[in-house]
Amino acid sequence: MRTIYKQQLDITDLQVVEIQKNSKILHIDTQGEHSVCMWYECESTEEMVELNIHCFGTGYEMPTQDDNLEYIGTVLILNGRGVFHYYISPVFKSWNIHRI
Repeated sequence: MRTIYKQQLDITDLQVVEIQKNSKILHIDTQGEHSVCMWYECESTEEMVELNIHCFGTGYEMPTQDDNLEYIGTVLILNGRGVFHYYISPVFKSWNIHRI
């Protein structure tokens, strides 16, 4: 069954989350004052896979060895005083996880 799920994300350099294989990342935004969430569409019966999610603040240096990161969204917190940009690692493209 096709389902849309919500995954809460941390504001941290790197985190690993589990989502269904072949997921489509729909949107990343804040929910409430400080909570960052990612919504994704998937087939709920697909196997779970680990996904590396990277987060960089505006003005912060990004590692050059990760030039192939795939951008998935930007969020603003604290009334726009904090702006964070989220990416996934390219290794997981083999799982067909992508931003639409």
